[in-house]
Amino acid sequence: MANLVNWLEIPVSDMARARAFYERVLPASIEINEQVAPGIRMGFIHTPDMEMKDVGGALVEGDGYTPGTGNTLVYFNANESGGCEAFLKRVEEAGGTVSTPAFQISPEIGYCGFFTDSEGNRLAVHSIRN
Repeated sequence: MANLVNWLEIPVSDMARARAFYERVLPASIEINEQVAPGIRMGFIHTPDMEMKDVGGALVEGDGYTPGTGNTLVYFNANESGGCEAFLKRVEEAGGTVSTPAFQISPEIGYCGFFTDSEGNRLAVHSIRN
């Protein structure tokens, strides 16, 4: 198994705001789909070089999806988008809040940092370089 994670869903309360935030922060586009299930809107996250075998995810708005800091913690990969500091700078520029600036875990593991997105979710970023 190459990737432990198969799919991720980030709860949102305002799809337009969340889409604008994530399209600015991630190297990705978000395609809105309202046909998935009654009362559920999904914003599918697509990176330019994503293949079907790659990890994917979506922003999700609807019943049972409540943004917050107590959800599962997701770490975004910043290895190909400038490293942790550049990623966290984009978070702030897009209206998010950096709660823990980038720091080195160890030389072998790399760096990480923590932030809150436009919806109030606590998330993280990881990269081999700062």
